[in-house]
This record gives sequence, C-alpha cells and structure tokens, in this order.
Amino acid sequence: MLVNTIGKADNKKIIMLPGSFCNSKSMAGLYNILKDDYYIILPEYSGHYENSTFTTRKQEALYITEYLESNHIKVVDMIYGQSMGAEIGIELLYQLTDRGIKVSHASISRIYRILQGGVCG
Repeated sequence: MLVNTIGKADNKKIIMLPGSFCNSKSMAGLYNILKDDYYIILPEYSGHYENSTFTTRKQEALYITEYLESNHIKVVDMIYGQSMGAEIGIELLYQLTDRGIKVSHASISRIYRILQGGVCG
C-alpha cells in the first residue's frame, strides 16, 4: 500500500477510502474542497498500482493502522469509504478500536459514486 496525504498534519484527520479499481485521485472532488481545513489520508490499495498485489481487506486495513501508529496519530476525525473502501473502512474501525485509536465519525457507503461520467471520477 502507498499512502498519499494532503493538507497540514496538525489539522483534523480524514481517511478517504475509494472503491474497487479507483485510485486516490478519484476522491479529488471531495479532498480539494476539504484540504485547507483537514489532513486527508489517501491510501492507494495494493494491487492498484504497478508491481503490487491486492491481498485482503483485513491486510489493507492493517497497513492503514500501522501507518497511523507510525505517524503517532491517535485520533481520526472521519473515515469515509465508498464501495470496497467501505468494506475496508469497517475492518479499519475494528482494528483502530482494538489499538486504542479514536474514530469520531465514519461514513460508509456500498454504492458507487459516479463523478464526471465514470465510476472513479
């Protein structure tokens, strides 16, 4: 997994989880609005970039959990997940709770958001 970030690290944190076969740029319509007020964490799932293979939702959530721990992030203000991102988001909620990382809000959607004529935007 690769992790992209946008915004200032001392702002409130939002993790944005795109759907299947969508990269983090598919969330641009949202993160461009939020980037001045929030620190946006945008994972690129394994298997969604060259020389990588997707494993499981559980493993992808673990990569995010480990990223947060290694960056000393103890509070996530929101997890936003679409489609497969929603499934990873649910697993992530379990893992973060188990590790003592607080999640204030979550928006989990199993439907695709169609932006600008395509599933991924």
